Amino acid sequence: MAEVHVDVSPAPKTGSLVARSIRGIDRAVLGVVMGIAAWVIERAVVRGMRRSEDDREAALDRKVAPD
Repeated sequence: MAEVHVDVSPAPKTGSLVARSIRGIDRAVLGVVMGIAAWVIERAVVRGMRRSEDDREAALDRKVAPD
């Protein structure tokens, strides 16, 4: 059986401190934007589900209510 050696040491930091800082800030901003987008989509889905549920209940009330 062959032995395999895998080097898992972290890669050396490349680029200048400014470039790495900008990349880190860019990732943080992207994370915030994606979080806000996910929250907005979630709220829209919940609002749509609630609206369709209210419509369904209203239709059942109209169907069951005697005239």
